[in-house]
Amino acid sequence: MRKIFILLLFFVLFAGCTCQRMPRQIEGELLPCYYFRDCMYRNAGNKDKSVCIDYAKECRSFIRMNKCNSDRPEDMKFNDCWLYLNQK
Repeated sequence: MRKIFILLLFFVLFAGCTCQRMPRQIEGELLPCYYFRDCMYRNAGNKDKSVCIDYAKECRSFIRMNKCNSDRPEDMKFNDCWLYLNQK
């Protein structure tokens, strides 16, 4: 009886640790980046992840915008920074 209880307890703990949980928004995280992680979570079983591309693009552009607002050199204007980061 004791072996069955220990085995059952181990199974419950193992099953609880392997379940994927819905992502939570991290403090300071940009909203489009959270939406991208959420979309990837909700489409985990879907082989085609192209439904999440728009969120990924928005996340990337928000990160670039924040970089140009706060981390650009003093002699560089916002538009110059934006063009520099968006060139291909």
